[in-house]
Amino acid sequence: MDVVTGGDADPPVVGNASAGLASYAAVIWQCDPDGYPAISDAQRTAIDSLLNGGARLLIVGHDIGFSLSDAAAPSYTQEREIWLETGLKTRYYSDVYGPNFHFYGQPGDPATNDF
Repeated sequence: MDVVTGGDADPPVVGNASAGLASYAAVIWQCDPDGYPAISDAQRTAIDSLLNGGARLLIVGHDIGFSLSDAAAPSYTQEREIWLETGLKTRYYSDVYGPNFHFYGQPGDPATNDF
């Protein structure tokens, strides 16, 4: 397993079967938790190239949908919203917060017990 970070990760090198992200059997992409948008425009281009080449990709992170698809986000553009839906084949509806949000924990569960 290799980890690519910092300047080597943005913009990422897609490469081919011999080098770059395309040389791996699968890529796990962790978005910058403080970045808005969560996936930069240069990264979107690389992801498109990677997926068009048949790569396996898992993207994880915080506020991906919000930063690309919510008009209230400082990084929102219609182009980014369309890319999320057509490029990643997913749709963002809304953040789950506010007075109508309820989270119920399970007694003894280490993750939700305090809730």
